[in-house]
Amino acid sequence: MADNGFAGARKLRTVAVKNVERINLVPFHGGSLGCNVFGDGDAGLNMWRLLVAPGGSMESHFHPCPEIYYVARGAGDVSTGDGAVTRLEAGDALYIPANEPHRFVNNTGSMCEILAISFLSEPAPA
Repeated sequence: MADNGFAGARKLRTVAVKNVERINLVPFHGGSLGCNVFGDGDAGLNMWRLLVAPGGSMESHFHPCPEIYYVARGAGDVSTGDGAVTRLEAGDALYIPANEPHRFVNNTGSMCEILAISFLSEPAPA
């Protein structure tokens, strides 16, 4: 059998997304935190839709679980605790390890839409 690069990957169960919960957008530092919650909280999978206006940013923060940012449209910079700054543009994704401080800044002239996906190793408390 050919090695497809996933030979050592942990087997995950499939999570179907059927009824997406829509939570109203809330403002933050020149943007809005779009909480379209996708996924299965029992499986520890969540996804948020972030809309960040030009000049908008979020405070540096961290999570007890890994997170992936996928830029659906627009661009901006993610800075991490080690001082690295990564430019993300539409179609780019960035893996952020658990407990890694990170911050997003939209330093462009157009709206940026990010899907932030987190994977808890244990279900979040109710």
